[in-house]
Amino acid sequence: MLDQDGQVKPRAAAAQALVTTPTDDELPRRYADFATMTEALDYVAQGKKGMNFHDARATLARVYPYAELREDAIRAAHRLKARGIQPGERVALIAETAAVLRVSPITVTRDWDLARAWLARELRGTDDA
Repeated sequence: MLDQDGQVKPRAAAAQALVTTPTDDELPRRYADFATMTEALDYVAQGKKGMNFHDARATLARVYPYAELREDAIRAAHRLKARGIQPGERVALIAETAAVLRVSPITVTRDWDLARAWLARELRGTDDA
């Protein structure tokens, strides 16, 4: 991670710069009364909560507020639409770790052929890749 001057920050300093999302905020809690996941995400994105990811050493590695997740979901929806996916069509979502894929998650989002090949291999149940 780089500091404001473009210098590499020590790992501990980079982690200290991150602040976890709150466990609670002023947004009233709703219990499973959403018609869709989109509706639920639109709602929670109004608050300050989110997800916090830690590395193997329990150091805070990534803070992902639900508002940012919503923005990313909207961008992903626009990319799907640009590829010809119509509302109501089914799509497969790949939610695996980089270690399982043997590639970085960025590679999968940018290389649809690789994603399709990986999914086909998983559906066949073989490991010939």
